[in-house]
Amino acid sequence: MRIRTLFLSMVAGLAFVGCSSEEDITSGTDNGNNGEPQFLTVSVNATSILTRATTLEGDYEEGESNENTVSKVRFYFFDADGNAAQVKGESGGTYHDVDNPGGTEKDMPNVEKILTATLVIQTPEKDEVPTSIVAVVNPKSDLGAVESISKLNEVIADHSSTTSFIMSSSVYANGTTKMEAVNVAGHLYSTAEAAKADPVIIHVERVLAKARLTVGLTANANGVYKTSADGSEKFDNDEIYVKFLGWNVTTTAKESRLMKEINPGWSLSLFGSTLLWNTADYYRSFWAVNPGTMDYNYGPFNTANSTTAANAITAFDAGTEGSPKTNYTYLQENASDDYTNGTDPTKPSQVIIAAQLVKADGTTPIEFAEYAGERTTIDGLIAKYAAASGLWKDNAEGTGKVEIDVTDIELKTATTAGEADKNTPGRYKVYAQLTVDAAKKTWYNSSSADATVVDANEVLEGLGGAKVWKEGYTYYYFDIQHLNGSSTADVKGKKGVVRNHIYAANIKTLTGLGTPVYDPGEVIYPEEPEDDETFIAAEIRILSWRVVNQDIDLKW
Repeated sequence: MRIRTLFLSMVAGLAFVGCSSEEDITSGTDNGNNGEPQFLTVSVNATSILTRATTLEGDYEEGESNENTVSKVRFYFFDADGNAAQVKGESGGTYHDVDNPGGTEKDMPNVEKILTATLVIQTPEKDEVPTSIVAVVNPKSDLGAVESISKLNEVIADHSSTTSFIMSSSVYANGTTKMEAVNVAGHLYSTAEAAKADPVIIHVERVLAKARLTVGLTANANGVYKTSADGSEKFDNDEIYVKFLGWNVTTTAKESRLMKEINPGWSLSLFGSTLLWNTADYYRSFWAVNPGTMDYNYGPFNTANSTTAANAITAFDAGTEGSPKTNYTYLQENASDDYTNGTDPTKPSQVIIAAQLVKADGTTPIEFAEYAGERTTIDGLIAKYAAASGLWKDNAEGTGKVEIDVTDIELKTATTAGEADKNTPGRYKVYAQLTVDAAKKTWYNSSSADATVVDANEVLEGLGGAKVWKEGYTYYYFDIQHLNGSSTADVKGKKGVVRNHIYAANIKTLTGLGTPVYDPGEVIYPEEPEDDETFIAAEIRILSWRVVNQDIDLKW
């Protein structure tokens, strides 16, 4: 078994100041209600990130320098009932901050950075000393004091900022007990020197997860990829290739818990017989419970909206599997919505890849439509709709009727046409609708003098939707898989995102044209086209950070 742990160690001496003499305090006890100084050393250990796992074995990865930068550590203190304990004398105050802790030592592979600091804390005379402690690294400025551990567990906010990475005490199960605050009993000493020799150890983990993408496909000389191994995907005798434009994660949680939530009553076999969801020996759990109400971020295809859209596509550099850090981003936890059963998330987070269908030269877009099993141009599609509609209008002279003309029709996305929304299928389709001017006219079902007046838009909608790759725009996506992603068994943990994991995906194969995009400015709620043969396969590794390896096959 190989498990590497990345530690950020902080040593803090906590002095409880009163009026009695130091000699009255017994070292290594938690008596302390006599008001005399006592010292507690705290070692804050930031756990590394898993990238690959079968059982507890796996690959763990050290964080980038910005992922490990610590500008502040906040220590929250609680009494035996879990209520906030005063640690700043008579004036109150239930936490203490350490700003910009220093230190450069390393003890690899377990310790990446060792930071030290000393705190002086006062408890009001006659008050019991705190019995437990929680650490938050790089806390948000608006976090402030909390009334209890339970209130700390209720802190739900947007923790997606990467200016500094928020970390919080590791939460895991010890038997059926949820471990979150660390007991300080037996670690109080009369001198700082004695306390440093017997520290309380707090493990912390990053609140965010990390997604990483590489491409293992073989490109042609112009840097584009086949959409069919045998060259059968064509339009107008031109073989269709795909060029990757950008990528991002989508269906990502807008908010997450500061402190991880778990159900300590989950069976050890929650993930099946070969994988553990929890290990008290390493102060870790590998699953989590989402907040009661979840809202998600989505983004448009158009990269021009990257400054305003939460999950807009960003520039893509394929890189290589051997150099995987070119393309990565961060996302908040999205695991189980079911505290009782620990089932996979209702809406799993995904990786989305924006692309363009092009000729072999890598620059010429291939624009086309597909309707009733036939491929045609956009103009050809509109002509098909006009011919199939059977619609007539008064002629210019008002003396008779003429058939609908292609200039009377425009294409609209399913959402614009009212045929779908973010919760219904078929969002990628386009529908024929009257133009603004054509909608002002009266429409009939025949050319006869007694023809019935009809709702032309209703008639056009009844002809069904089409797929249109405007300017060749398309996208591929796949669900982010967790530890059980490649399992064929009916087990939990197949899909999901858990904090302090790296989800490293390597695209191994691609077949098909992807999901068509007609309006690049429209927000994408990913879906697979009906009756299409599009496949993309990616190898997923969840990196410690913790990293997971999996193969993903996606079918449209």
